[in-house]
Amino acid sequence: MSTVNIKVAIDDIFAAIKAGTLKPEGNTVKATDDFITYTSKTNTIDPSTTPPTITLVTNDTVDFEIEPENYNGEEVDFDYFDDPYLTAKPDNVAKHIDRYETADTASICKDITMKIHVSHDNAAWEINWDPTIIVGDPKK
Repeated sequence: MSTVNIKVAIDDIFAAIKAGTLKPEGNTVKATDDFITYTSKTNTIDPSTTPPTITLVTNDTVDFEIEPENYNGEEVDFDYFDDPYLTAKPDNVAKHIDRYETADTASICKDITMKIHVSHDNAAWEINWDPTIIVGDPKK
């Protein structure tokens, strides 16, 4: 089992909205890679790519864990996403953690959008971003 930590700079996102550099649609905003940082002890994170590439081990259980887990005194709610090479395992996982099983074959995951829900200025907000995720080494 492994973990990918995803640090979302929530305060910086709302500061960018206020400054006009991020444009929300209603209470939904697409965060750029400047606001998202990935770390992992067992998976490979390549920050030199845009967006940064997360390479997961095949046949593994991986937790994607959002930091911070609380914002404005409320839990950050992390939505599950769909991909044929990552199977969601929502049992007994906290709101800020999504658990998946990786496929046993290498693949590049397509069209993943990660989303969190937070409360800011007495309003519910959705923050989303599009990571690049690879399972195994698709070149093999």
